[in-house]
Order: sequence, then structure tokens, then C-alpha cells
Amino acid sequence: MASAFLISFLPGQASISGNITSKYADSANDFNFSEHLLEGRMNMGQWSGWTQLEFSDPPELGVNYSGLRKLRLEYFRDKVSLEIGDVYTIWGRGLLLNQIDDQAIDLDTGVRGLHVNYMHDIFNLNVLAGKMNTWKSSTMVDDFSDRIPNYETDHFLSGANLETERFGPRLGLSYLESREDHYIPYDRSGNPVNLDLRHRYAGTYAEYSHDLFDAFVEAVYRSSTDMGPGTYLSDGKGVYAGIGTYLGEWSAVIDYKNYDFKRLPPDKNFDFVNNYDISMDFQRPPTGVYEHTSRLIGRII
Repeated sequence: MASAFLISFLPGQASISGNITSKYADSANDFNFSEHLLEGRMNMGQWSGWTQLEFSDPPELGVNYSGLRKLRLEYFRDKVSLEIGDVYTIWGRGLLLNQIDDQAIDLDTGVRGLHVNYMHDIFNLNVLAGKMNTWKSSTMVDDFSDRIPNYETDHFLSGANLETERFGPRLGLSYLESREDHYIPYDRSGNPVNLDLRHRYAGTYAEYSHDLFDAFVEAVYRSSTDMGPGTYLSDGKGVYAGIGTYLGEWSAVIDYKNYDFKRLPPDKNFDFVNNYDISMDFQRPPTGVYEHTSRLIGRII
């Protein structure tokens, strides 16, 4: 169930809008949930604010929570915009940074911090800094559950993105650093340990639009270091490219995806607890999964 409301105050150029989303289920197999989200936004001149309240006991996915979940204050003036609080942004096509809050799968990769955007005549500069806490479920940690996450990842992100269309195509350069507090339940001695990790990302992208086609290419390089002993861990890279052409009512799109941030055997692909120098949750590039239909899936009758 979802509902929305809008209130405007014309004399002060202020408006308030919001929506309520409620989900409830009572099942015989104990998959019960009662999840309610209330979002509100206020706009007043150059200032605006956004907030989200949650009342879940239990939610469909995640932990029980009642109270203020998200809060953001925004300021826009001429060539500068400022966001303070819970921030989400994307650089390029997301190969380096693409932050989401997906309630359907209980994944939140936003940061609580600061986002500044400066729009010059010939370039656009984005600066991001803040803390990201993401909860996930892992069989490598005690108290595994399909519904309630049992593992927290803790990152402090800082970086910048520079874009320009001065030379025709849209060109971008990005740098992002993550300082991660990574928990491992069992080290080589069989004891729990928290690792101080540093992940550095450098990326570039280009986009060109024409009446007959659009083309985009993005490349990212990553290096990871364990800052405790100062040990280099690994590096990786990723490339995404795509071109689409339009001829009347027809279109054709070709994509190239090579996400080689780390190579693992199949039984280790989902072990993000003990393999901590892989692609991160804040990276959400175009999907690399093969497209298919149910007719192509093998069935057991």
C-alpha cells in the first residue's frame, strides 16, 4: 500500500510533499512482516530537506527498526549545490561509484556525509566525503539468516569527479579512496581481527552523442592495501563500453563488459568476508549477467 500528499505555501514559495509506503504479511510459514516508510520533502527557495522515517517490526528484509532512518539538507545557488546528510550519487555509468538504497533487497550504499557540486562554464566538479555502513548476510559469519543481515561493512569514502564538454564529447575523470574497517571472524591464528584496508580507485570515461548513434566508454583501476602492516594486497581493473544506433523505428545496441577486479574460484565468488580486495558494494556498473528467458532455463519435471 502506498499513498502520497502535497502541500504548497505560495506566499513563501515553500512546499511540502511526502508519501507513505506500508507492507504487511501474515503467513503460515512465519514469513511475517510489518514495514512502514514515511518520506517527506520540504522546498523553500534555495533550501530543501528530505527525510525518511521507518517503523518495521519486523521488516520484510533487515532488522527491526523504529525511528529516523534518513535525513538530508540541500542548498542550491547559481553554480553551487550542497548536500549534507544521507547522500547518493553516480559517476559515469557506475563502474567506480553508483550509490543506491534498494529496499527490495535491503541494500543501502549511500554515505552519511557531504556532497558538493560546482558547475563552471567549462567543467563540472563533484566532491564526496562520508561514511558508508552496509549490512549483508554471509554464511562465513555466525547467526546467518536469509532475512536478517549478520555482517557489517564499514567504509569512509572520499573522492572527486571532474567532467567537461569543452572538447565536444563529455569527458570525465574520477578518483575515490575507501578506508575500510573490515572484520574477519578467524585469521590465520583462529582469532577475530579487524583489518584497516585502503582501496584506491582511478577512472575515466567518455560519451559522445550523435543524431544516428550514442557511444560511451569507461575504465577503472583499483589497488588495495592492508594499512596495518602496510602490505600491498592486489589490484584490478574494469572496462565498460557501449554503442547504440537508431535507424527509424529500429535500434541496435552493442555492449562490452570486462570487470576483472579479482578472479576467484566459483566456490569463493560470494565470500566477501575473507576476500576483501574485490569489487565493492558502492560499485554498481551495468549488469554483467547474461540475459535469458525462462524458456532457456533447464527444468526438472
